[in-house]
Amino acid sequence: MRKHFSLRALLLLPLLSVGAHPVAASEVRRQDDAYHFVVDGAQAAVYTEWWYFNLFDPAQGLQLALTYGVLDPANLSGFGIASMAAIAYTPQGSFTQTESFPTAAFNASYQQADVVILGGSARPANYVQVINDDIYRIVGTIHGQHEVSWRLIYVRQTKSWLATDRQHVGVLPWEHMGWIQYMPGALITGDVVIDGRPYRVANVRGYHDHNWGEWVPFTVAWNWAQHYEPGLAFSVGDFRNSESGVVSVDVAGRRTVFEKGEYQVIHTSWSYDPAHLQWVPGTTWVTAQNADTSLIVKMRALATEPVLPPPEIPLQLMPIVYEQTAEISGSVWQKSIEGKWTLSRAFRGGGFKEYTNFTLVR
Repeated sequence: MRKHFSLRALLLLPLLSVGAHPVAASEVRRQDDAYHFVVDGAQAAVYTEWWYFNLFDPAQGLQLALTYGVLDPANLSGFGIASMAAIAYTPQGSFTQTESFPTAAFNASYQQADVVILGGSARPANYVQVINDDIYRIVGTIHGQHEVSWRLIYVRQTKSWLATDRQHVGVLPWEHMGWIQYMPGALITGDVVIDGRPYRVANVRGYHDHNWGEWVPFTVAWNWAQHYEPGLAFSVGDFRNSESGVVSVDVAGRRTVFEKGEYQVIHTSWSYDPAHLQWVPGTTWVTAQNADTSLIVKMRALATEPVLPPPEIPLQLMPIVYEQTAEISGSVWQKSIEGKWTLSRAFRGGGFKEYTNFTLVR
């Protein structure tokens, strides 16, 4: 059953002042970033949807990835669950902290990316709130071995991009995923508290995307990466066990998309994760070329955090996402009408990358 709610009461919270100017609304609609779930058969029991946000503050040595998600929203399997995750990288170290909630605690709008996960009567709500097409507020608190809370404003800086829509990503014909980069680049202002240590962030760079679909958890694996700097947004969405995937680069508002077969993702160094018996890439190269654009990117992982499904989900073979902070550098080349390749843009800076696999060890 579809769930609808209003976040208007939460507008009593003051809108933080940000010194960034949002871009004009792009061809992607606000509704594209909204909730997508419908019950369309037994496979809805493996439906999953999440809204992902990250930020990078080099001055404070802080990188943070945050997700609001739900698995099996109709609870057809009896194991439906809402969840939140915070993957934190600080000068004191890095960690992953997750927290789970019943599906009844999850609500989302079909009109825009308003999302609420209730934390109980004694705790404030966790939520994503759409202020307008270009500005989101996200608020949350996660309790566990570590405690993380945040109250952040995201201001979109680059055009949104619907990267995939019901793209086949698994082994079975009904396994599909949607993926929208609603904020391929954003500026973020607000407050984060990690284990009692406060961080005030002001106009730092970040990113927001959103995934949804139905697939068997241990059949879909991907390489993913993202880097944003003013005037450039780069991303990878490569499905390792599928013929699906895209690499994209947006230079000054002109996006080039490379389909599978036009790009390569090559891991050239690895480290071993003994806790989960997995090899994890360290250095990754991405090369891509079409008729008029060429791209070469090097991504060097700096810190790695494994992210596993909530323990309430009874999986023996579990997907494991290695969330990595990374130094990302690259160059974009354009071919002239005379057939000569010239450098269009070079870039270098911090970003995020992911590599997924499967493990029997929690």
